[in-house]
Amino acid sequence: MIGEELFDSPDGLLTMTILPPVRRTLLGILVLMGASGAASAHVHAKPEKVVAGAPATVSFVIGHGCAGSPTTKVAIKTPSTLSKVAAVAPKGWTATMKGSVVTFVGGPLPDKTKALFGIMFTAPSSAGELTFPTVQTCVKGETSWIQPTPASGKEPDYPAPVVLVTAKR
Repeated sequence: MIGEELFDSPDGLLTMTILPPVRRTLLGILVLMGASGAASAHVHAKPEKVVAGAPATVSFVIGHGCAGSPTTKVAIKTPSTLSKVAAVAPKGWTATMKGSVVTFVGGPLPDKTKALFGIMFTAPSSAGELTFPTVQTCVKGETSWIQPTPASGKEPDYPAPVVLVTAKR
């Protein structure tokens, strides 16, 4: 099983990051623009926004394997600020939860084939950004989608999926 250390940043704080308004605006612009072609190859969250304090289901989209190899496992670390966390596994997959990590095992999911790996939860009561570090394991190899996007806004090579928590309506 994937060790928790794969999800920790050097300072040990990678569970939830609150973005300043300018950075959230830049992130929104990138999302609206569709980002670059390379961004479409990343693991991303649908929907990208949830309402503070409300129940939500977010699907993490896996759209390719690891350098052409089929996907057999997806492990997603959930932020500690979530409550009532449960997994929604795609057909042919099983899901388990150990601590804050939801692990989906199954497939194999062929390269260039999309699948949705869902997590149901109640969002935190305050607005901000949730980061979901994700490790994708394949028949041959593994890709760690765990890098936070720096304050500069320049997307890293292997960004962790992000969900924006908006204020209550």
